[in-house]
Amino acid sequence: MTIRTDENDGRTHAISLTAKGRATHDQVIAVALERERRLLSCLRKDERGSAGSICWAAIHSNLDAVTAPLEP
Repeated sequence: MTIRTDENDGRTHAISLTAKGRATHDQVIAVALERERRLLSCLRKDERGSAGSICWAAIHSNLDAVTAPLEP
């Protein structure tokens, strides 16, 4: 992460990820998306597409899919 102070306002800072930070983000997001896919796997495609029709009881009963170790 790099932090730069704004030239016009010393109270303001710009924070950006380094290459290593972006790589870490990419790894984390890949795991998060896989866990989301596993969590929602108990729903039909039309249920996943519409927040209003999601069956939260089914998702809750499928939480083990998220907490179980990822297989390679």
